[in-house]
Amino acid sequence: MWNYGAIHPLAHNVIRYNISENDGRKHHYAGIGVGTLGTPVEDVEVYNNSIFTAPSSTGTPVVVWVGGRAANRAIRFRNNLLISEASVPLVEIEPNQQDVRFEGNAYWARSGNFLFLDRGKTYHGLDEWRKATGQEQLAGRSTDIATAPRLTSLGDGQTMAAKASLSTLQSYRLLPDSPLIDAGLDLPAEFGIDVGTRDFWGTPIPQGQRFDIGACEAPTGNPQPSDRSNKSQFMMQLLQLCTLGRAARRRVLPPRKPVSAAVCIAAAPCRGASLTAPSSRRHPARLASGAPGIGPGSGPQADRTPRRRRQAQAVRGRPLRLPARCRSFASAPRRPPDPGTAERTCG
Repeated sequence: MWNYGAIHPLAHNVIRYNISENDGRKHHYAGIGVGTLGTPVEDVEVYNNSIFTAPSSTGTPVVVWVGGRAANRAIRFRNNLLISEASVPLVEIEPNQQDVRFEGNAYWARSGNFLFLDRGKTYHGLDEWRKATGQEQLAGRSTDIATAPRLTSLGDGQTMAAKASLSTLQSYRLLPDSPLIDAGLDLPAEFGIDVGTRDFWGTPIPQGQRFDIGACEAPTGNPQPSDRSNKSQFMMQLLQLCTLGRAARRRVLPPRKPVSAAVCIAAAPCRGASLTAPSSRRHPARLASGAPGIGPGSGPQADRTPRRRRQAQAVRGRPLRLPARCRSFASAPRRPPDPGTAERTCG
């Protein structure tokens, strides 16, 4: 973020959920930089980004840089993952920048030393930098993390063709044992920041008890199937009920959302089935079991019921007589229904 001398102040901006790999290859640029040639940059929130910077043959890059001609105000870095390689500095703050805060970030030097350039002084370690400057301290406690972040990969130069392919990026994802999971500051609770609803890959945030550090929010537990997936699974179970015979009729279907009678007609055209359409959304359609077949609506008459009449009966809440297509039920021997399975819910 750079102010080239705009007439209006450059203020109240957010940089979040980005991934930067080896940016700033020329001159003295950075993965994320905040600076000005004119009026100060004010009130910038930089959080939940993942930045990796390696040395360049055409410049002297840094991971994060804050500087410029004027003293910027209220520049804050939180919950970011900053990774350097070899002699690249993790942080550089120019001498005239007095209002810059780092809190809750994770730092890692993949090779080389932890190097911080802060207002004219050089620090060769995170502890040294924290104690000398007061950075990475909040309410008397240290907030930084200095350990291997445990990522799928980094620095491999994977590219994406378009925004729609963000989900294909395999680098910079947190592994299940990453120390960055649930290690971030609670920005909404502690600072009143609206952090949005999704990470770089579109994963809802937070997934665990707390926010993760970096651009990746690691999924936890088993993802819940979508409503479309629920309906598809239910339709498959209903078709199995019509084709697997007597053993399938004894299965107890898991509870599902009510579906319309028309859907049940299309999915379960079993001989002898009697389907009562719901009179309201509170009462799901029910598929009754009996003998022969699976309901009292068996017999040749079920085959001759016109489709439009069946639909009209569904609207009035009368039993629907469905055509004979599942021969396994027709040949099944008579037997009383099992206890507790006299009725099965379609929804």
